[in-house]
Amino acid sequence: MPELPEVETVCRYLREHISGEEIKKATVNRYELRKGTRIPYNFISRIEGQVIDTVKRRGKYILIHLQGKDVIVGHLGMTGRLLVQESTQAIDKHSHVILDFISGKKLVFSDPRRFGLILLVEESEVKELPFFKDMGIEPLGEEFSGEYLKEKLNKTRIPIKTALLDQSIVAGLGNIYVCEALFICGISPLRPAKEISISQARILVSTIKELLQRAISAGGTTFRDYRGSDGKKGAYISQLLVYGREGERCEECNWKKVCEGIKKISLNGRATYYCPRKQV
Repeated sequence: MPELPEVETVCRYLREHISGEEIKKATVNRYELRKGTRIPYNFISRIEGQVIDTVKRRGKYILIHLQGKDVIVGHLGMTGRLLVQESTQAIDKHSHVILDFISGKKLVFSDPRRFGLILLVEESEVKELPFFKDMGIEPLGEEFSGEYLKEKLNKTRIPIKTALLDQSIVAGLGNIYVCEALFICGISPLRPAKEISISQARILVSTIKELLQRAISAGGTTFRDYRGSDGKKGAYISQLLVYGREGERCEECNWKKVCEGIKKISLNGRATYYCPRKQV
């Protein structure tokens, strides 16, 4: 599933390429996507003729703001893509929503597995959506500090990795980048969150911010399905230190025999990669 860097990459591309575009025609090929949600039936009538104002991100959600004060809320799920195409490009069979712009461009939401989400709400209603109500602060914002993180971690003894994936604490962090950040900081994913010191919390916050910015600059990480809105894969996969590298040599230990290679365990149902020697 795309994480913050991948979603931010999509948002930045969309902001650059569709802001100011007027929607000439909207097509909905499937109204039911993610279980329990549906695209509103008045979606087409509400957005045709409207102009894209800007595109923002909240956690792992994409918010396309229209000048008429409506907001298209999107989530890519496991296999979703928001692609900007020219009018001559072919539409694949998994394209559920298509916005044709007066300029000739089009925005296509394609999702083979249909775990993604497309909603349309008024701007004033965005914060009241269930998945935004209890969402924590953004990790790239100034509010995310060592002091903030330490205060939150003091309240729980769950593993630090589980705490960092809690979207009510920090919005948008995902499995890949949490594994990477903990490795860089030398912190075991299994360590109780409450045991993280204030100095470690500060280093962890700084590492997370730097890691996310580097991943965004590389266009995110592609293992299988993720593509940016230009159709390109994310290039950060070549820079990953532990994620997806089970059994390989740990670069920090410098030789496989020292730590017996990178380990993979399951923690709360999530694949977790780490070095037991470096991370304590």
